[in-house]
Amino acid sequence: EFDHFAEQFWAELDFAREAANQTRLGTRLRAAGVTGVYVPAVVRSSRRLIVSEWIDGTRLSDCSPADIRDLTVVAQECFLAQLLQLGFVHGDPH
Repeated sequence: EFDHFAEQFWAELDFAREAANQTRLGTRLRAAGVTGVYVPAVVRSSRRLIVSEWIDGTRLSDCSPADIRDLTVVAQECFLAQLLQLGFVHGDPH
């Protein structure tokens, strides 16, 4: 068990892998027709670095309660599409 934990821990810190997963998620969401979610393009990556395109936006903390309710619906659709349609869940929503 500890070996598996250690292996997964180090895999999470591999940004080249993370970049591949980010690209994979964007491609699969678009193919599934999921709207309202934009996955930034990966500009550059290595094992220790990932650079994504910059996207201007509004902090969630600056959104109105109505906007947050609307965004919650989009987030739920995105998560459920990953879980039930895509067969791939990217669990790093940052």
